[in-house]
Amino acid sequence: MVGVNAFVQQDDPPIEILYIDESTSDTQLAKLEALRKTRNNDAVHADARRAADRRARPRRILMPRILDAVRAYATVGEMCDALREVWGNTRKCRSSRAQGLGPGARLELVATAG
Repeated sequence: MVGVNAFVQQDDPPIEILYIDESTSDTQLAKLEALRKTRNNDAVHADARRAADRRARPRRILMPRILDAVRAYATVGEMCDALREVWGNTRKCRSSRAQGLGPGARLELVATAG
């Protein structure tokens, strides 16, 4: 959804757009490769798996386990992969009004197996 502000001031300065040089991705990939060579990969994967452990699912708070994975230098992608492996993917349903169900209708997220 895109919104347009009808009350725009004429004297607002233009917003600068940040352009990122293509070489930045090469630099970041090199840093990621160096990180993966120097960290304890066994600890990273164990902490990511612990954060996503299905047995902890309904009753435990995930944040302490996620922070353990972060402290072991797990990447966001690795943590998300571990969570998806256990819980699958989730796709959002369209709004109840868009589906013609009316206000107050309850929609639930649908989990799909990874």
